[in-house]
Amino acid sequence: MFTADVMHYPYSYYGRIRDEDPVHWNELYELWVITRHDDLVWLTRNHEQFSNAVLANDPRPAYPAINESDNELYEVHAGRQPATFYPVRPPGASGDA
Repeated sequence: MFTADVMHYPYSYYGRIRDEDPVHWNELYELWVITRHDDLVWLTRNHEQFSNAVLANDPRPAYPAINESDNELYEVHAGRQPATFYPVRPPGASGDA
């Protein structure tokens, strides 16, 4: 799932599990991978039946490791995004100044 070839070109990997095992249990990382849109919509609409407590309480570090060394690059690209991609505060809402 996090091998270099899958990270480089994920389409064939996720396409295969979407076709063969759309609600996939990944034994190595101990997580579910949901690959079909309809299943994700159902999960989102029935979120009260599921919990992220396992993830929130997992003492293991993130894998693959989260590389935060590119924050400067992120800031450069985020600054180039049109304002249409940013949330708009409703009139009268207080915000951080």
